[in-house]
Amino acid sequence: MEFSKNPPEEQIEELAVLQSIFDKDFQQFDLRNFEVVIRFDLVLSPITIRLQSRSHVIHHFPPLNLVIQYPQDYPKYHPPIFILLHNFLSKTQLTILCFQLDRIWQQQSPMNVIVYKWIEFLKDESMNLLCNRELVLTDLTTIDESSNDSRAVTTYDNQYAKRIFEQLLEYNREQNHLIFQHSVHLCEICLEQYMGDKCVQFQKCSHYYCLQCLNQYAKEHMNTGTINCPHSECLETLLPSEVRRILNDTKLYEKYERFQFEKGLEKLNDIVWCPRCQKPVSFDVDSSLAICLQCQFTFCLKCRDVWHPQIECPKTLQIKNLKVKSKNNKIHQDQEMTIYKEILSAEIIEVNTKPCPNCNIRIEKNGGCNHMICTKCKIHFCWTCGWHNFILTGHTCAPNKFYGRDAASNFHLQEQVLSLHDNEIREIMEQYDTDKPSVIGTTLSSRIKMCPNCQKLHVKIGTHNMLSCQQCNRSFCFLCGEPCFGKYHFSPYGCQEHTTHTNIFSDKTESIA
Repeated sequence: MEFSKNPPEEQIEELAVLQSIFDKDFQQFDLRNFEVVIRFDLVLSPITIRLQSRSHVIHHFPPLNLVIQYPQDYPKYHPPIFILLHNFLSKTQLTILCFQLDRIWQQQSPMNVIVYKWIEFLKDESMNLLCNRELVLTDLTTIDESSNDSRAVTTYDNQYAKRIFEQLLEYNREQNHLIFQHSVHLCEICLEQYMGDKCVQFQKCSHYYCLQCLNQYAKEHMNTGTINCPHSECLETLLPSEVRRILNDTKLYEKYERFQFEKGLEKLNDIVWCPRCQKPVSFDVDSSLAICLQCQFTFCLKCRDVWHPQIECPKTLQIKNLKVKSKNNKIHQDQEMTIYKEILSAEIIEVNTKPCPNCNIRIEKNGGCNHMICTKCKIHFCWTCGWHNFILTGHTCAPNKFYGRDAASNFHLQEQVLSLHDNEIREIMEQYDTDKPSVIGTTLSSRIKMCPNCQKLHVKIGTHNMLSCQQCNRSFCFLCGEPCFGKYHFSPYGCQEHTTHTNIFSDKTESIA
């Protein structure tokens, strides 16, 4: 039977109803082909996902996509042709849903439309049918999928159960965050109400406060190198991303990172700070030589000056002279403290002071950058190299001539793989009914893209063009097949972030028996 130009009135009416109900989750390709995004209702009835000894309750599960094609004689004789697409349910689980949709059609009265009943079942009852509120993920590959339905399409693979578990947790967090952003909340510090986008909810403990109060709180505690939740009974530490958003100031956040880093280094005995770039430097405790890997500056650990391998360190020599002086002179016990203070003062002076290149007065550097100003003659000079007689605008010291900088490593992007495996294509193009040729296969071929890193096949579900590979955990673009790094891949100058599917069913399928 060939398609007529005008579909039956029941089909037109059902399409109009579905469009009005599902709005943005409904996409119509032509008079007989459309797709519906089905969002599971788990807010009041959450499910538990379990992987070995790990378990977590989630209130949000990635949506299921139902692709429909109307036969000419629907709903009089035949049901709609459909495909179920989902990447977090196994092929066996989707097959169970396919069989259940067939049963619903067989049980209903003739001449009645069926698509809305299918959607309601998938939305409200499918999760109970599949997992009884507990979805157990396993990395075992002993499941028999020989009887699976070709209408069930997924990239789910048991051997990547751990990554699937993490992706489900991340999806649940994202959806909870969206709901939080669009709700009103009471800040327990200032007792004012704010929308969620004016607050921060901590990921570790779920406590939340307004940004204004948290900003003041963070500034008061950042010098400790650790910022904890303000709740009186909570000891959870804020994540770096949360601190960055709260401070909302690049310089302040860098300062916080510095305090945090220094606090960690305080526990190490083989770390000093580079006199030139102020970066941490690891050294050998049996040597007085230190080399900064950041700016390639080589310096003496004792005097913090440029490395002097051929001569004895001036600081060591001065301390030796003082010790000899204290030994040769007969001094009383009350004079010993004076000698020790003199030795200590010499050490402090040598480490923290240098003579002004103009007037030779000793100048102490107690922090900050290397741009120094003599308090006596007002000359500007560089603490590290002594360059003077000018204002040091933009001045930087050159690296040590004996040590060059390492060239930046080039990140090599793997070449896009365009060919698909013959056996996988053959499986995708299988017909689930010999009387309906190539409907399923043609639908899927336009949605398949191979991961450029590990060559695993992926099926695009929905409109978002960023696909996440469950095998290698890399993200890549559906449109160009290239890996996605950062937020600028999808931009006015790059690929589109969202695109819809058109001509999803083959136009060559002219008849359905």
